[in-house]
Amino acid sequence: MQLEYLVGVMGVDGAGKSSMVKLLSNDERIQPGRDLSSLSSRMQPTCPFNVNGKTVALIDTYGIDGNQIDSERLVVRNMESCLKSAEKEGAKRAGVLWLHSVDRDSPTMITVNTMKTLAGLCAARTSPPDLRKVVIVITQWETVSQDIAVESETRLKSEGFKRLLDAGARLERHDGTLDSGLQILSRLLSSDQ
Repeated sequence: MQLEYLVGVMGVDGAGKSSMVKLLSNDERIQPGRDLSSLSSRMQPTCPFNVNGKTVALIDTYGIDGNQIDSERLVVRNMESCLKSAEKEGAKRAGVLWLHSVDRDSPTMITVNTMKTLAGLCAARTSPPDLRKVVIVITQWETVSQDIAVESETRLKSEGFKRLLDAGARLERHDGTLDSGLQILSRLLSSDQ
């Protein structure tokens, strides 16, 4: 199966990155953690799988730790290496899914440099950053009451992820089901036309 599209999956520890990647790809090599500690010790693309007639692979990453200065840089550098390898084989960058748990505080690490980095990972314009291929995926809705989740989502839109949304990123909910994940991925892939 010839790989057509590659999607990076990023976010902080415990956001559900590996769980979503395993759910969508059914790749047995992906091992989700059971708590906030990440089991994704190395970055690798999943085995290719089909989404609406397109062959795609996801890059499962270890979590970005806001307390470790170089964690974002290390994740980005390793993801860039995966993307370049796949591009040599003819695959295209479809975008980035940035996962964030609904029960987490707003991120404080979103800077202009973060935005440029995300645009670069998507092979998009970096100045000003074009983030139309970035989807912020809010996860773990089942862990809090609906009222608290909606309040948190509103705060994330107006504060934490506002800069990314203003630059073209979309925010979507993932309820942990295969159907929900496939819909998010399908919309991202269709925006690559």
